[in-house]
Amino acid sequence: MSGNLGLILAQDLGSFYVFFALMSFASYGLVVHERSAAALRAGRVYLILVVIGELALFAAMTMAMAATDAIDFTTVRAGLAGAPTRDLIILLALIGFGIKAGVLGLHVWLPLAHPVAPTPASAVLSGAMIKAGLLGWLRLLPLGETALPGWAEVFILLGLAAAFYAVVVGLTQRDPKTLLAYSSISQMGIMTLGVGMALAAPHATPAILLAITLYALHHGLNKGALFLGVGVIGACHGKQRRRVWWALWLPALALAGVPLSSGMLAKSLLKAHTLHMPEHWLTLLPLLLSASAVATTLLVGRFMVILAKPHSATSAHGAAVKLIWPWALLVISSVVLPLSLIHI
Repeated sequence: MSGNLGLILAQDLGSFYVFFALMSFASYGLVVHERSAAALRAGRVYLILVVIGELALFAAMTMAMAATDAIDFTTVRAGLAGAPTRDLIILLALIGFGIKAGVLGLHVWLPLAHPVAPTPASAVLSGAMIKAGLLGWLRLLPLGETALPGWAEVFILLGLAAAFYAVVVGLTQRDPKTLLAYSSISQMGIMTLGVGMALAAPHATPAILLAITLYALHHGLNKGALFLGVGVIGACHGKQRRRVWWALWLPALALAGVPLSSGMLAKSLLKAHTLHMPEHWLTLLPLLLSASAVATTLLVGRFMVILAKPHSATSAHGAAVKLIWPWALLVISSVVLPLSLIHI
């Protein structure tokens, strides 16, 4: 929690790196908490990627400070736009932050960690910690300073690849938490695509960043509700289980982007800014975003089918009692969020 809050509040590269590292290494305890062979293996994979990511970030931030002679994010972003080492810094940031954000190829820790971690830990990893990589990109990359069409293409293609690949693999899963892990990879792919859009259209960056922020908030609340719901429903039986299952449709449908949901608002806002994209994306990108919404609907439908089966019950009753109030709060938030935004 200290790492998560600290990196959000940090206004300079040094503080951000310290809190980002604190969050990254502390999260190892969440992954290996159960001490099973699978948990320890997932922890090893996670720790290896964390070390690689921290080295990449340390190099990127050191080079950025040297190139701009500054440490605060505002000055660094402005100076980085014309820095001779800009491309190498962006590449290192793509790797370092991409490990947390589940970029395709760097995502392998997510489907390993989620099934073995305790349910509340999975909610934290997917609902909050995974967004730290996204925040790092938004803070460090020269968004709004200059157009970077080459890097825009890289982020957009990586985002689209993750959005569809993760759905295809996720549909084959039988463990609900593993399926949700692939869903997170897919949804983070859409947010990665949004970063690419901002790199392509600096004049529209403020509006695109608003859409990305709303998407991150929507995903964090609804994915947290779904992960906690796996723990709650795992200890329920009979009518109580059916009530929980029906309640889980609220965040599931929001994630799919049904009308009047936070998902629909977030996806519509992001899609509206595709008009600022280069000509070859003007028609294709809206179609692919619509297709990704259909793919997400299939994935959450598969998730709900898995939870409907009695053999998915895994949690102890005592653990479920502790989870029910935070789970209910997140479910309510998934409904209240779009209504509050409409009034604003």
